[in-house]
Amino acid sequence: MPEEDDWYYGADLRIEGQRIADRGEQLHHDQRTLEAEEAVKVRKIEADYEEFEKERRVELNGERSAFETKMADAADRANMEIELRTRELERAKEEKRKEFEEDERRMKEDVGAASTELIEGNRKALEDMDQLIRDEQQATESKRAAFESEQRAFFDRQEALREQVITDRRISAVTNIRRIRKDTLSRIRADEAEWQGEASRWLYTAKRKVELKAREDAEAKALKKVERKSTAEA
Repeated sequence: MPEEDDWYYGADLRIEGQRIADRGEQLHHDQRTLEAEEAVKVRKIEADYEEFEKERRVELNGERSAFETKMADAADRANMEIELRTRELERAKEEKRKEFEEDERRMKEDVGAASTELIEGNRKALEDMDQLIRDEQQATESKRAAFESEQRAFFDRQEALREQVITDRRISAVTNIRRIRKDTLSRIRADEAEWQGEASRWLYTAKRKVELKAREDAEAKALKKVERKSTAEA
């Protein structure tokens, strides 16, 4: 609607149309601004979460490494305890074996041969000492395994709680990001809906007036043509 047609359409309609067009451009600019602000906020939340998770992971990995070292040290101490106790019992067994051999030797010298009862008793005593060695090894290992199992169960529970903290922080970050995006979209849609309503009403009015002017112009043109023809015939 050029300004020279204000006599027909009215300046108010043209000015209102320009205002709506300008408002549309401003809305487009506002939308880009809101989206840029949204991107900054979202990236800040993501960066904060990434830094938080990184720090927590470093802590968790350090604690896990320290725990595994502790368990390995405990296993080494238990193995050393088993080794020392086994050597002690092996020495005692060896001394007992020598003692039994000496008893059997003296009996051979005294009566010509060691009795079956003595030999069997000595063998049984040595077997009992072997069993004692195995029992103590097993007892020490069982004690170590029970200690480790208890410690691992406790550590795993603590670790799970720390993992849950990370998960909760991630859920919170996702929730905040969704809220920010929803708020931005709501603001954009609300402004767009209002503008579209104004634009639709203006277009409806303007279209009717443009169509009416087109018909009137056509009718005026046809009338002039008839008048010129009549003048020419006269």
